[in-house]
Amino acid sequence: MNAPSWRRRLPLLLIYLGPLLLWMAVLFAASTQFGRYEVSASLLQKALRLLAGPGPDDITYLALYSLNRAARRLAHVCASFILSLLIVRAVQWGTPRLKWRSLVCAFLVNSAVAVGEMLHRNRTPHRHGDLSDLALNMLGSALALLTAIVFFAGKRWEQKAREAAMQASETLAQEEATGKPPVT
Repeated sequence: MNAPSWRRRLPLLLIYLGPLLLWMAVLFAASTQFGRYEVSASLLQKALRLLAGPGPDDITYLALYSLNRAARRLAHVCASFILSLLIVRAVQWGTPRLKWRSLVCAFLVNSAVAVGEMLHRNRTPHRHGDLSDLALNMLGSALALLTAIVFFAGKRWEQKAREAAMQASETLAQEEATGKPPVT
């Protein structure tokens, strides 16, 4: 008796969709109170103290503000980069050739998540979202899609090189078996 189709596909669902859904949950949590400026500034200040070691507490408010702002902007780009790659991975479902629909789907889903996140932050007390955050999310998505294109192009080139090497090896083996010298 065969197991239902969903039971056979469950491991693949967990492999391809699990990390994507988990990452989306992390992004949602970051758009709540956990992602406030004060929280990231506190974490950054603790990290700087850990790296600097014991000594005078001389980091200025302006320096901390600038570092925190840069780190938060970089976080937008990185978070969208990871989200887009996870979406491409989920849509590809293990296929070695690039499906162009995976790129389109990644861009559209990432855009929807970014807009939803911005709207959620605007409704959360002590949080706000603006268009510069949205632009940084789109930059992260674009970089991820470019990375995916380059990765799959490299995989295609690798496959063609492997096939050419196998064909050359088979031709050489045939020539050696028949005793005919290779034609130049």
